[in-house]
Amino acid sequence: MKKKIAIVIFLIGLLIFSWPSIYRTYKKWDGDQKIAQYERTVKKKKQADAQETSQHGKKNSKESKDNSSESKTTNSNDSGANQQQETDANQSDSANTATETGTTLADPFTSTIETAYRNQSGGKLAGYLVIPRLNERLPFYLGATAAHLSNGAAQIIGTAEPDAGRNTNMVVAGHRGYYGATMFRYVDQLKKGDSVYLHYGGQKLTYRVLRQEVIRPTQHDKLNPSADKEMMTLFTCHPYPANYQRLLVYCERV
Repeated sequence: MKKKIAIVIFLIGLLIFSWPSIYRTYKKWDGDQKIAQYERTVKKKKQADAQETSQHGKKNSKESKDNSSESKTTNSNDSGANQQQETDANQSDSANTATETGTTLADPFTSTIETAYRNQSGGKLAGYLVIPRLNERLPFYLGATAAHLSNGAAQIIGTAEPDAGRNTNMVVAGHRGYYGATMFRYVDQLKKGDSVYLHYGGQKLTYRVLRQEVIRPTQHDKLNPSADKEMMTLFTCHPYPANYQRLLVYCERV
């Protein structure tokens, strides 16, 4: 009987000792599955878009032969309308940027804002983040909810979304390690000039690391947009494992 008890205790101890490694392996597998699903979705969408474009091209070619003069007039009008739409869109983007700059941000790692963030959790994967120097490939979400951050990196609500253009700053939060999964554990090892890639909306967005900075959790002004730059700022707790400050890694899109 004592021998059996000793074996059970040994197995329990072995499981406890091995748990971080087991969980890390599971999170990597789970993340890879999510990313693979994202890639399949993007591929299907591109194929559908290409087929639709081809069909429209054939239809437009036929209409052009039937009504060439009318088509020229229509194209001229459409061109003018598109220019006006682009102007309106640019004005709208400027207004959105101005609103973004004035937004009050909430730190996703403080318990006081968990309820507000939890209500905005959609759970849908938006893409994935690749940090070659750290050999990290993380699922990426819009909205830094507790659920999203337990699975990967996430954009902080109130900051820019990906591919927002100049004069914006998308702040991407990630845990400084999570139950054995490394996530943003080693982002302090990133150096100026290192590449960071964000796969989003079927695009591969490339960023270069500019610098790092350690701030207090309340220094929201450090997350404001930079003039004439499209920025992505990696945001995590610091120093590990005390976590009473925040480490920022500023990256510029190239």
